[in-house]
Amino acid sequence: MRGFGAEPSPLGGIMLDESMPLMMCEICHEPLVPVQSLLGMIAVHREAADHPPLAVPQIDEVANCICDVCGSRSDLPWLVLCTPFTIPNAFRDGNYTDDGEWGLCDDCGPLAEEEDWAGLLQRAIEPCPANARWIRELLLALQANMLVACRDEY
Repeated sequence: MRGFGAEPSPLGGIMLDESMPLMMCEICHEPLVPVQSLLGMIAVHREAADHPPLAVPQIDEVANCICDVCGSRSDLPWLVLCTPFTIPNAFRDGNYTDDGEWGLCDDCGPLAEEEDWAGLLQRAIEPCPANARWIRELLLALQANMLVACRDEY
């Protein structure tokens, strides 16, 4: 881990100092969960991932500026509104419920506005191809429930 005093753990997580801030994975931008192991505190993914966690501090401003489709860190000038929906959760028992608001980057926003679902799927799968099946189901549900995609001028 770069400059934050954490060391890689042989158990696949990152050793955490209790004074460290909340962490997220730099690869997939998902929040990491601190877990007590035999070696001390480590950060792990909440759900199965196709990569080990690369922990970086989670900053509210950064967490709120991650495209909901491709995961890129950038401004989110596009807003997609949809009817809230629920689909089976691919990673654990139960369901995933979407709140109906998606923030999109300048690359994904125009694709949503044009309803280019193949283009959105390609951008969504690129950072995490192991989850392609679930990402496809999620985007199919978004497509079925989408109300509008527009540039957020506020």
